[in-house]
Amino acid sequence: MDELDLMAKNARSDPKIFEELVHKQHKFLIHCAYQATHRYISQAEDEWSETLIAFHDAVQSYDSSKGPFAPYAKLIITRRLVDYYVVRNQLLLQKRLKKSS
Repeated sequence: MDELDLMAKNARSDPKIFEELVHKQHKFLIHCAYQATHRYISQAEDEWSETLIAFHDAVQSYDSSKGPFAPYAKLIITRRLVDYYVVRNQLLLQKRLKKSS
């Protein structure tokens, strides 16, 4: 278990460690969001909030016996952002359909 895996495990029960983990992994989070969305995500966008929520979910559900934390967190972030775009696009389509009828 490397330092990141251990820190993620400890961050599950300690909000201060979680904040430190987010700070240390900021570039990783930006990179994951970029790979999922194919564009730079600023901290003022909804996608950044979704990324942080997904990262928190990854920390809370991480099981070190199943592998390293980073690939797991990346998977959770990617899935969360894909779901976000699916729901957002469905809502936009519904609004357009209501306007056209």
